[in-house]
Amino acid sequence: HHSQQILLPGQRLLIELTQGILKTTIQEHNKNLVFEGKGESVKGASSLYTLGIPGRIVRHFLGNLEVTPSWNQLLPRILVDEEIATEQILRAEMTECRQLEALKAQAILIRSYLRFSHGRHQKDGYDFCDTTHCQFLTGFVRNADQFHEGVKKTGGILIAFRGQLFQPAYTAACGGKTLPQPDAIPYAYPSVLCRYCVNHFLYKWKTTLSKNEFVELALNNIPESKRAEFLMKLSQEEDTSPEAQDLKRKVRILVGRTLGWNLIRSDRFKIRSESNTLEIEGHGSGHNLGLCQAGAIELAKEGKLYSEILAFYFPGCDLTGKTGTNL
Repeated sequence: HHSQQILLPGQRLLIELTQGILKTTIQEHNKNLVFEGKGESVKGASSLYTLGIPGRIVRHFLGNLEVTPSWNQLLPRILVDEEIATEQILRAEMTECRQLEALKAQAILIRSYLRFSHGRHQKDGYDFCDTTHCQFLTGFVRNADQFHEGVKKTGGILIAFRGQLFQPAYTAACGGKTLPQPDAIPYAYPSVLCRYCVNHFLYKWKTTLSKNEFVELALNNIPESKRAEFLMKLSQEEDTSPEAQDLKRKVRILVGRTLGWNLIRSDRFKIRSESNTLEIEGHGSGHNLGLCQAGAIELAKEGKLYSEILAFYFPGCDLTGKTGTNL
């Protein structure tokens, strides 16, 4: 049984899940009941939606909405046009940027990531989440500004390596050097020297962590005889071997998820053991791979075009698809 309803301005659609069945109600702004029904899913035509989860988020989306039950929870899915998604992610990922060429470069990476990584959350019943796990999407904003221009001027352009798409990485600041990732398919990320993010607050950072907390968290499953060796591996910042990088990535994520992401800011760090504390020094942000956003902004200020910015951080790559006037 299908029931079609049109939401009028000021009305709200409430969806609740009870024993696998969706209960839907439409209320006026004053909570007077307009409609009540039950079904297996709720689907909406392409429109501007405000999606709210009580006590958690309120987001605006432009697209087709579908709400279905999943593992005894409500699963809202929004089908968003690729170019609209690219623009909204660009707004969230480079909020403060005003340099058009840097935004064009970032827009190409976002679009390429969406195209290559389709089905990233397939087992969960959707393609992408809206957090930094995939790409950060804070909701829909319509504005004829530099973000809109950055997407429009690069419409359809993708980054590729020898004709093959890949998942292009980017980071807020690389701290003077991006990390290599030789096993990425099909593009092996080289380490790129970058002097352009030197004024970014994450270029170089230092934090302190309680030794006891770290022992409980990261060293708990490691025999005491092996702990000194483990800490030794974490004491060399410039060890970029795959083993060292993998270890540091795991430690950063473990500490981040448990104690907060502001303690180990990136995969480029070293730990020095003091009596009761661990001194952590590092450079850059996150995984430190690919495009350095702070560096891209500085390169754009120096007059570099988006194609030159991408060529700097992704040596050997080419741009495919519809090409812009600057390519």
